[in-house]
Amino acid sequence: MNPGLAIETLGLRKTFRTARGRLVAVEGLDLRVPTGGVHCLLGPAGAGKTTTVRMLLGLARPDAGAIRVFGVPVPDRLAEVAERTGVVLEGRRFFPGFSGRRSLTLLAAAAGVPRARVDEVLELAGLTDRAADLFGTYSAEAVQRLAVAAALLRDPELLVLDEPTSALDPAGVRDVRSLVRNLADQGCTVLLTSHVLAEAQQLADTVSVLAEGRLVAQGPVADLLGDGRVTVRARVAEPALAGRAAEVLRGAGVEHVRTEGEVVVVDGIADPADVTRALARQKLWVSELVPQREDLAGVLLRLAGAAAPSGGVVRPVATKQAEAPTPKPAAAAAKAAAARLETPGPKAGPGSKPGGPEPRTGQGPKTEPGSKTGPGSKTAPEQKPAASAQPKPAVKASAADKSSPEDAPKPADPPGRVRPGGTLPPGVKPTPSQNGQSKHKPANGPEKKGGAA
Repeated sequence: MNPGLAIETLGLRKTFRTARGRLVAVEGLDLRVPTGGVHCLLGPAGAGKTTTVRMLLGLARPDAGAIRVFGVPVPDRLAEVAERTGVVLEGRRFFPGFSGRRSLTLLAAAAGVPRARVDEVLELAGLTDRAADLFGTYSAEAVQRLAVAAALLRDPELLVLDEPTSALDPAGVRDVRSLVRNLADQGCTVLLTSHVLAEAQQLADTVSVLAEGRLVAQGPVADLLGDGRVTVRARVAEPALAGRAAEVLRGAGVEHVRTEGEVVVVDGIADPADVTRALARQKLWVSELVPQREDLAGVLLRLAGAAAPSGGVVRPVATKQAEAPTPKPAAAAAKAAAARLETPGPKAGPGSKPGGPEPRTGQGPKTEPGSKTGPGSKTAPEQKPAASAQPKPAVKASAADKSSPEDAPKPADPPGRVRPGGTLPPGVKPTPSQNGQSKHKPANGPEKKGGAA
């Protein structure tokens, strides 16, 4: 164990059982968190940040690998680490009918902390003015501050924050980031998770970039995220001089200069003001200058080429893949995560095809019952025209009808049913029904009261 590290993991692996098989949440994670300052676990959703934090805190048991927090193995000696660690996970809640001060007082009594510490953490969290207010009246930002105050009751050496600015408004995000930075300046080691690149750039001293459960890169923020990396798109007052402007910038020592029509594009420049200064010396006036900072997808793609192999697979597969040269596992994970960030959108439902369903051949459109046309409705079967407009008189059934050679053999009918023009079975009387057909019952069956004998 390196004495300069607060957290160290080696070959950490965690899988979950799902309906489609084993899901690899974390694979081959070698994490290094230095003592002091703010360390950020940065990655998109599903990168394994929360799962990693839960394993560090003993809330989830890894399938393989080793964890040491302040040199103490976890989870074997978790109790020793818990005394020195404060935790704020997502979804932290308190009793809505209790004030902030009362909630902290109860927690302090349960942890054996002096009551004087309650006022100290309220001041550290910036909640002194709202200590007497009920928790149910707190805003999302105040709730997060109270959770941080509760985590500070034991004066921890390590503070773990899982997405501390999630669901906060811009003002709340600024206040919570300022609180975290102040705690780190006072000597507390802060480990936080985030999917916001700007948060890691502004708040963290060191960073570990995760993608698909793998470590893509880790180190100082300035070296990995490069807050000086800016792409500048400049347009000069005379669009026809865009080519000359590009030559002027190259002559001034500016690298990665290209033109896109009437726009001059400079990649990876430290200070966008260098572009305007170099062009102004040659009497080329800039009419538009747009700096474009790198986003998280760009960072993942940029770091994918330098990612070190960690071994294992990125995701479980049902069948063995065909033999072919494969990229580094961490690089492949970073590229896959970047592709999902760059192409968001709803996925097609199961069985759906692009362009809509194919038309069925040999069938007309369906219509609704009772309607003539329209999608999804049914059409009535064609009826042959009647031979005569006048209705035929009813034919009285007789014994001769049974033996008539013109009648073709017919299948047996269920009891009580007579084909049109047929004869009644012996002992059955016709009974009129609502739909005009005849239902029949035995002659010796019960009759309605008042009926003819």
